[in-house]
Amino acid sequence: GIVVSNSSQATLDYLVIEDIFSDGQGPGIFINQNSNVDIRNSIIRNNTSAMDGGGIYIENSTVHIDSTEISGNACLTVSNGLPTGHGGGISIFSGLEVNISHSIIKNNSSQTGGGIYSSKTVVDITYTEISGNYASGDGGGITMSSQESTNPSTCYLINVTLANNSSPTGPSIMLA
Repeated sequence: GIVVSNSSQATLDYLVIEDIFSDGQGPGIFINQNSNVDIRNSIIRNNTSAMDGGGIYIENSTVHIDSTEISGNACLTVSNGLPTGHGGGISIFSGLEVNISHSIIKNNSSQTGGGIYSSKTVVDITYTEISGNYASGDGGGITMSSQESTNPSTCYLINVTLANNSSPTGPSIMLA
């Protein structure tokens, strides 16, 4: 996969990132430590994490995703293949700014936030399809977790299709 860290800047354009396993986080793309990343016109598919962010893991960084497919990624327990972790497609922790537009997030799985998991972040999603994602716990499509009242998660959805996502609690969106 790709690692962008330590206040780095990167533009990832016309990439296919697939079939990568990590026993850590973000086997497809791992972004942290105040980095600034643009992901455009790419495919991130069939990656597996034993923890969080099957496709993309974002922490304390600014990320813009445009015209990108994030599909078939998973967070799975290695020993038994059951869903684990947060954000099968994308996992975001304390992101500075995350924008997703004109993209498809489909057929991803995890314990929470099958498509997208976000904690302590403002996420803007426009003209995007979030479909067919699965969470064994909550938020088949999206889980927005606000564990602190001083830094809550916020999600703005404009012209977003949420379809056929599933989980026992909050099949499409879970606000926790």
